[in-house]
Amino acid sequence: IRGGYQMRIWRPSIFYLNPYVDRSDPTHIRQGNPNLENEKSHSFNLSYSSFTAKFNLHLSLSYGFNNSAIE
Repeated sequence: IRGGYQMRIWRPSIFYLNPYVDRSDPTHIRQGNPNLENEKSHSFNLSYSSFTAKFNLHLSLSYGFNNSAIE
């Protein structure tokens, strides 16, 4: 039996943070948000493995979720 937990931190790029209003394309105006926080991605997993002379058995269960997703 094996279990695991993983957390990854994704920071927004400078494009998402820059408060400058980009009006170079009048049909697509872009502006960043300097108050964005980092995104935390959590992942849990649980697995079971059994090996015999004729068969190999591997069962796995995993779950993942994000906090403050950056889109």
